Amino acid sequence: MLFGMECLGNGSRLEGNKQLAFPKHISDALGCDTYINNSYNGANNDFIFARTLTDLDALEKNGQDPKDVFVIIGVTSLHRHAIDGRGWFGAYANLAMTLETMKAEQFLGYPTEFEEYGIVFVQPGLEIDMQLGGKLYSMKKDISPFFTKYLWTETVQLSMQEARMIAMHDILKLKGYDHIFVNSVCPLERTKHIDINCKNFYKIDQHGHAFWEYAVTKYGDTERRQYNHFTPAPHASFGKELVDYIVTNIL
Repeated sequence: MLFGMECLGNGSRLEGNKQLAFPKHISDALGCDTYINNSYNGANNDFIFARTLTDLDALEKNGQDPKDVFVIIGVTSLHRHAIDGRGWFGAYANLAMTLETMKAEQFLGYPTEFEEYGIVFVQPGLEIDMQLGGKLYSMKKDISPFFTKYLWTETVQLSMQEARMIAMHDILKLKGYDHIFVNSVCPLERTKHIDINCKNFYKIDQHGHAFWEYAVTKYGDTERRQYNHFTPAPHASFGKELVDYIVTNIL
């Protein structure tokens, strides 16, 4: 949701969506000189947290003072995973050419993450099924059932997510980064270890304050796009709500 998928239109995964996503509204309202949005469509929490740390490390190595950076961490659904792309595609000889065609034709399931990191994101409802060299590569059939039964459960995922968030919060706090954690999809209503009163965890356990729930509650289906994302309107509104919170409670 932080990517802003479909802001530009139904099915759009273009980078330009990021200019209409709610983090851009926050960046503009806070008067930031630079707006960096390295979110990916369909990214899982492990990827999001790892990418945040490596991005900040790169900024620090370039001489950036943490006190001049505001960090937004978009916490996503627990029902996502990343797999080794080569391991899934196997030895398909024409993979590079096929992916190039998918990219040129703006195929909805084109795995940008594979191009840059060698991984493929898996999430319910947006699994990639492709026919390559006469063989069906089906996430829905070969991968998702295992994840759904054994990994995409609160029993497995909740404590791991709590640990990620607590560790990230402590790292950012120690380094001097102002920051906020925002749920993009659904709340962690049964968290037992996250301090829900901490100013940096924005209503992390409350329904209606994750971006997706906020947009649906406030706008219904009027601003919802074809693949369950939203027009720019909910992003602008949610961004304003977050700016008011940030200015009042964090800065």
